[in-house]
Amino acid sequence: MKTKITYLLIFTAAALASSCRKDKPDEPKEAPKVTKGLFILNEGGFNASNSSIDYFDYATQKNNKNVYAAANGATKWDVGNDIQTYGSKVYAVINNSNLLIIANATTLKSAGGVTISQPRNIAFYNGKALITSSDDHVYVVDTATIKIESTIKVGRDPEHLVVVGDKLYVANSGGFDYPHYDNTVSVVDLKTFTELKKIKVDVNLSDIVADKYGDVYVTSRGDYGAIKPNLYAIDTKTDIIKKNFNIPAGMIAVHGDNLYIINTDYSLLPPYSQVTTYKTVDVNTETLKDNFITDGSDKDFISPYGIAADPVSGDIFIADATDYSGAGKVYCFGGDGKRKYSFETGVAPAHFAFFSN
Repeated sequence: MKTKITYLLIFTAAALASSCRKDKPDEPKEAPKVTKGLFILNEGGFNASNSSIDYFDYATQKNNKNVYAAANGATKWDVGNDIQTYGSKVYAVINNSNLLIIANATTLKSAGGVTISQPRNIAFYNGKALITSSDDHVYVVDTATIKIESTIKVGRDPEHLVVVGDKLYVANSGGFDYPHYDNTVSVVDLKTFTELKKIKVDVNLSDIVADKYGDVYVTSRGDYGAIKPNLYAIDTKTDIIKKNFNIPAGMIAVHGDNLYIINTDYSLLPPYSQVTTYKTVDVNTETLKDNFITDGSDKDFISPYGIAADPVSGDIFIADATDYSGAGKVYCFGGDGKRKYSFETGVAPAHFAFFSN
């Protein structure tokens, strides 16, 4: 689930749509054998229990819907919030169901799960899964025993997190305390699993990624009024902010020297507005580049809701939640910014994980 106020902005429209119909996940067929492709976690509707996992096969160019249910039986997941692969497993964070779901990435058969209060996002370090929770902690789960080993106190309502070397960087939002947001990134020593410090950045932090040069990039969603969204770079050698880009940034993904940015600027003040932009930052020179979509395909998007870059090919995937009630879409773009293909998904696609067997 996106930052809480963002979700409220779409809730009215989504509620109107879902009052007419509450789409269930597609009836599962036989689970495919996963070889090389892309997992999509469809967030589903709030309290609709229709979150699901799709698998897009690169070789067949087919999107297989609701594959976890095909392998294990029907699910009632409420609000899928993150998905990642680690080793031979795929991990799905289901926020409103208070679950971390684990499955064999090739067969999709269940490999267990863990109950975590309001889990948000996940990262990995030396056999440990690290999961942020809205209870202001990071949970440490052993991936071998699938048990919670410890928790780490961080900032308020932590969101995304990223590992750089032996340190963990956590974006704290304070989203449940609107309008009194948090404004810090927690730095955690992964050798001791303790918080080292907090870096003051900006209000309502959300996405955070690391580049190959040792910097992390973190987005501030602002306060949906006077304080606008922004992007910052932090030098992980010094843990000091090295650049304030002064550009609106919401969802981000990095590949090579390119940081891809999608920002939808919502205003809670009259006149109400919603404006989406697509930008690129060169992380080597730290300069802003042009729109990364070069063929005008961005005009086809209805509700951009997620972005990821294939770590091998560099292809860019953008999720479109459309009306947040019916089927969504995913668009794939090459490094030249031209659309290669698109496909239909479950309800509100938002999160991606790449896998190659």
